[in-house]
Amino acid sequence: MNNPTPPPIFVWIIPIFFPVFWCFVCWTLSHVSGWQKLAAVYPARTPPTGQKFITSARLGRASYTGSLYIYVSREGLYLSVMWFFSMGHKPLFIPWSEINNRQPRKIFFREIVEFDIGNPPINTMQLPKKIFDCEHHD
Repeated sequence: MNNPTPPPIFVWIIPIFFPVFWCFVCWTLSHVSGWQKLAAVYPARTPPTGQKFITSARLGRASYTGSLYIYVSREGLYLSVMWFFSMGHKPLFIPWSEINNRQPRKIFFREIVEFDIGNPPINTMQLPKKIFDCEHHD
């Protein structure tokens, strides 16, 4: 039985191609979702504090399924993505005062809150209702 040996080109192209392609996909997602615009206005300047969630969200026209870290603090929401998706996704800090027009919604059996970020709005986001259940306003 002869096992065909892959041509040498595949030995080095696949390990190079996949990471480059993945970085491109993550970078594109950061632009399609509007994360890049938010990072320009709401960069996280300090390490996160508060109650931590690993959750899904919708930001603009993109979904972040199970890949989003959110810390809920008295000052606002700290958001970042898992390292594997981090290309183009600098951490964000959105103060509570910049979260406007909250609309509770139910999608299938999930309760979410849809809201605008910024005034005038820069982007729209949907987060699980549980994020807002532990909101810490003074």
